[in-house]
Amino acid sequence: MLKSLTGTVSVVVGAGMVYIGAFTQELFGACSSETLACALETTHWDAVGITILGLIAISFGGWLLWKQIYIARVFASAKMGRWK
Repeated sequence: MLKSLTGTVSVVVGAGMVYIGAFTQELFGACSSETLACALETTHWDAVGITILGLIAISFGGWLLWKQIYIARVFASAKMGRWK
């Protein structure tokens, strides 16, 4: 149960971080020329970092939830098999 709660909290916090990093703040500023140098100069690296951390938190939480669902299914199938 604790892992499920941890996974859910991780997904929610990660989604919030991605929202803040990618949508509230601009990842890339406006460039008059479409060059890599301009994109690198106008990139807001703090927003990129927050977005990456948020994506990592979402994937970690999803992995924890997936494991808990798998374990619950194994226990349920073992319990049902015992009653047949």
